Amino acid sequence: MAIAQTQSVSGTLGVSELSAGQSTTLTVSYSATDADGNAVATTGLGLRIHYDSSVLQMDAFTERLFTGSQPFQFKDDTTDLDNDPNTDKYYLTSWADTSGAGWPVDGNTGQPLAQPVDLYTVPLTALSGYNGTTLKFTVSSNAAGFSFSSEDVVIGKIPGTVSTLSNITGTYSVTSEATAPESPYSSNDPAGNGPDGTLGNADDVTIKDLYEVDGLTFVRPPLGAEAPAATWGNAAGRDLNRVGTNRYFRKFTWENADAWCKSFNGRLATGAEIETHIAPISGSTDGIWETQLNWPQQSSHYWTGSVAGDDPGDGSRHKAWITYNTSNGNSVHQVQGRANTNPFWPMCVLENQASTTTGSITLTPEFASDVTSYSATVANPVTSVTFVPTLTDSFASVTEYTANGSAVTANTFTPTDGTNSVSMTVTAEDGVGTTTYSITLEKAEALAITVGSLSIVTNANEGSYPVAGTCNLDGVSVVVSMTGGSTTVSGSAVDCTSGAWSATVDASSLPDGAITVSATGSTTLESNTATGSTTKDTVGPRC
Repeated sequence: MAIAQTQSVSGTLGVSELSAGQSTTLTVSYSATDADGNAVATTGLGLRIHYDSSVLQMDAFTERLFTGSQPFQFKDDTTDLDNDPNTDKYYLTSWADTSGAGWPVDGNTGQPLAQPVDLYTVPLTALSGYNGTTLKFTVSSNAAGFSFSSEDVVIGKIPGTVSTLSNITGTYSVTSEATAPESPYSSNDPAGNGPDGTLGNADDVTIKDLYEVDGLTFVRPPLGAEAPAATWGNAAGRDLNRVGTNRYFRKFTWENADAWCKSFNGRLATGAEIETHIAPISGSTDGIWETQLNWPQQSSHYWTGSVAGDDPGDGSRHKAWITYNTSNGNSVHQVQGRANTNPFWPMCVLENQASTTTGSITLTPEFASDVTSYSATVANPVTSVTFVPTLTDSFASVTEYTANGSAVTANTFTPTDGTNSVSMTVTAEDGVGTTTYSITLEKAEALAITVGSLSIVTNANEGSYPVAGTCNLDGVSVVVSMTGGSTTVSGSAVDCTSGAWSATVDASSLPDGAITVSATGSTTLESNTATGSTTKDTVGPRC
């Protein structure tokens, strides 16, 4: 049986097994045979070698067959030419018969080259996550009448020996103390005309918008105008005995009450929160509700966010805060189940929120895998620090990570004032090699501003009154203000340089007499104010 004419390629590895960070070379060889199995010259070959660039880096050739060679290119395998979804790139190489004597031939003599012949050699490097890979050949063009033959090149995996990091990224966060939210209403703390129904009398009451307790802020029900009937329905109610005749409060079905609270980023209070925080201040003329909040009670009740104990399982009944009996006025002040269709007032609650500011931390020197010691600085207000190590070999591991001698979890720790010592030990996959990286982190002292001695403000200096002082940090901007009586004037911001600052203020509009001078220094994360006092005297001594 006749043997087909074939163009064949094969690959030979310098090292056949790698781990992340290690390198080898691939040499690609070529031969062409006729039907009798004899080596022959052809018109050329267009060849692709496909690889997975996420785990293997292939660099440009170090050697290649020059005769007949065309430009080599790295390309994205967007159409999966090798039918392997694991490969995403290929190296396109090609040769052509440019002499008419066939290919491959000696460029000088024109004689055929001995086959097999090496086409090129490329360096390969295993990347992080490398767990073995396969290279595949395809042809972009081959000689007419010839088939193409190749074998995949399999590169094996050995336990990693790399115990380094490829990067450390640092970030900080500053979390402020939780503060109570602002009122969602523009008509803050409206007035009720009291039991006599007339404004301007001693029984008028102030209806407080908010009640803050233990990190929660309870919100009064909205007035009718604050929750328009066109959107929320026209149900409303008054409390004639406690609030007066002039204030109607919008009532909602449970679903609408839930939506109302969410409309200003709140929620319905739970039944437990009502029992813990509202019940103790209710039901007595000496309670805060009766004497300070003045929220309506008798003609309606309040929805909570808790499903009632007698709910049939479909969420159609929720707990309501029952204040006074709507018929006889007797005190109830209990949480009881009610059908969602009842029109009640909403008991909304806002949770006190702390604000957080984040930023990046710069390591000195710039990170490099072979550099193991670094320093960094954060400002005094910083409340947490995160250093994220990136493994060169993902099969390695960070086996020890401490800050000030204590184990770090989730890459985050709370820095102490002054010097903080951070240590990370990386152990290679084979369990033998280790590398320890250290970071000396300085948490700066708190910003402090001083004001120097102050001269008397006179006719001579009031237009450009000089103020100077010191600061203890870099990057501080200082603004000086002066106050006399009810008038305050300020100067332009100046930088504190090398620990000192100086500014001028136009004090000509201030009255004679005692003057308070304030200097406020600010950085991105903190501020500090220092004060001093002087006198303005533009009259001078009298004879």
